[in-house]
Amino acid sequence: MAETPEPHKDNVSRRQARDPRLDVFRGLGMFIILIAHVPNSSLSSWIPARFGFSDATEIFVFCSGAASALAFGAAFDHHGWWWGTRRIARRIWEVYRAHVGVFIAVIATLGLAEALLPGADYLRDRMNLGPFLDAPGLMLAQFLRFAYVPNYFDILPMYIVILALVPVMMALGQRSPWLAAAFSLTLWLGATTHLIELNAEPWSERPWFFNPFAWQLVFFTGFAFTRGWLPAPPRRRGLLLLSLAFLAVSAPVSCHYGFSCYAGWGYAPILGDIHDWLDPVIDKPHFGALRYVHFLALAYVSFILAGERGSALHGSGWEKIAQVGRQTLAVFLSGIVLAQLLGVALDLIHFPGAEIVINLMGCAILYAVARFMTYWKASPPKDGRPRKGRTALGVGALVAALGATTSVQSGEMRRLMIPSAALGRELATSVYVPDAAGPWPVLYLLHGTNGGETDWPTMGHLAEAMDGAILRNELPPTLVVMPDGGNSWYVDNPDPGGSGLMARTLAKDLPQAIDQLFQTRACAQWRIIGGNSMGGYGALIEAMDHPDIYSAAFGMSSAIWKPWPDDPAARATRPTRMFRGAYGEPLDPQRFNDWNIFSRIEAYAAQPMRAAIKLAIGSHDFAHLKMGNSDFVAALAKRGVDAPLQVDEGGHEWSLWVRQLPEMLQWVGSRWAKAQAGPHC
Repeated sequence: MAETPEPHKDNVSRRQARDPRLDVFRGLGMFIILIAHVPNSSLSSWIPARFGFSDATEIFVFCSGAASALAFGAAFDHHGWWWGTRRIARRIWEVYRAHVGVFIAVIATLGLAEALLPGADYLRDRMNLGPFLDAPGLMLAQFLRFAYVPNYFDILPMYIVILALVPVMMALGQRSPWLAAAFSLTLWLGATTHLIELNAEPWSERPWFFNPFAWQLVFFTGFAFTRGWLPAPPRRRGLLLLSLAFLAVSAPVSCHYGFSCYAGWGYAPILGDIHDWLDPVIDKPHFGALRYVHFLALAYVSFILAGERGSALHGSGWEKIAQVGRQTLAVFLSGIVLAQLLGVALDLIHFPGAEIVINLMGCAILYAVARFMTYWKASPPKDGRPRKGRTALGVGALVAALGATTSVQSGEMRRLMIPSAALGRELATSVYVPDAAGPWPVLYLLHGTNGGETDWPTMGHLAEAMDGAILRNELPPTLVVMPDGGNSWYVDNPDPGGSGLMARTLAKDLPQAIDQLFQTRACAQWRIIGGNSMGGYGALIEAMDHPDIYSAAFGMSSAIWKPWPDDPAARATRPTRMFRGAYGEPLDPQRFNDWNIFSRIEAYAAQPMRAAIKLAIGSHDFAHLKMGNSDFVAALAKRGVDAPLQVDEGGHEWSLWVRQLPEMLQWVGSRWAKAQAGPHC
């Protein structure tokens, strides 16, 4: 027998259904998400996410929760739990089909763009879809069961998992909203502490970028408000001022790592230190606590500014935005494909204001999609039967059939604990082992600050880049070693509680252990070291100090700092938190300068067999790092040493380093081609 709903729940739902705020906020979120995902667009540096801990994703998920309460609540209330669960299952199937369809649409669209534009490599370089291109049959099977979740296609899988939790929350909420709240908070705590995670790819331990068990908290917050489990917040001036104060205080320290920031971080180093310190509670994949607080504050301010039941949102402009918000799924799916097309347009069209024009065109297209979907849903089918889209699954089956006959050799990712006498402990290390017989040359790849041995396998898509480079014969089968350097800056620090003798480990213990464990070409000409940010700095230091160990080094966005200044005012502008554990505590300026890369230039230039150096950096990287790299290259040039510096479009971010890595691997391959022609070890 169906359960009778509580009267106040129906009243709340009816009021919310007539309230335009939900549709307006969803519509705004759709526009922001589009602009944020247009590749190589500088406008993404000006979206709200650069000025706050939360961003448009929270808007999308919160409003999806509220919309789900409106769409499915009545089914549970009037027809019982099983009928409501059936409705949820049908919606999950619809979203799953959309997920598969948009994946195929993006591949088809960018594949066509590559065919029409010689030299373009959108799928492999920009979208990081190398594994799918190399083995489409295998990877499609992994994609269909969510064992392969590329970052760009990760929101809908998160939404599907959260939808699957709705019947559980309804069962608990119908007994007591407190039980539902306790369940949601328990899941969030398990996810935000990394106890509950889902793997995003079968060859590594990289988790889903959006952990659904964390993000369900904001979804069910919207769900609970709409169901009436949570009362509407009171309209109080004090609460508004408190929310505004929190938003204002958080803005200067809220820029997400890897993006250009115009809210203060990068201009005042202390703000960057605070940002790093806050990282555990503003973490996006696991929905850190301060993200939730920030979103609630932002939502409350928006709630007040919108007026009673959206009284301030009347007018043709707001209505157009609301129309986009009423067709969220269709608009979102269109935006995923459209963002990539706009990126292609930016590659081809260059005139003052082109980015603004192209992004505005994209927003106009989203509005057109919403208008069309409104018309499409309002018009009955000519034959009286519902239309059911089967194209995505049909194309998917064709791709699977074609891909099943395709195979490709791919390397294996391993995680080892390497004993180090210099450190007095074991060193966690990820190792890429090629699928070919040894002996192999070895590439040592170092990560940046606040990173670890899994950075390059996960965020850097190392296995994908290596498999592709080897397949294209750009470098021979190569062993890649990625140690956990902590925040050591890859220097020696013997202090108790410090990072230890990391430079000595890289120069002796680690190469010796790797040569003993694997079939390697154990000599300098077959060893190269590289890295990003702090890792780029460490790689340069190692190669300059030890040409007998490493024959070459490359750095991407290398964190090259000038020597520590003597002037107290200049010292005050230098950050110190990022150097903790490396140069003493408190930081010892003399030790910093002793390990500084500029202090090594004379000795390095005088070496008869010095290591080769190649550098790359982003056009929008931090000013002090761009200056450090260019000054370093200029200082070498004065001494007759050529160290090319490549400048690419982008900031201090993984999206840039992922694009730069294949070029660096080509350079590594060219170095080893010369080694092959010389004397062998």
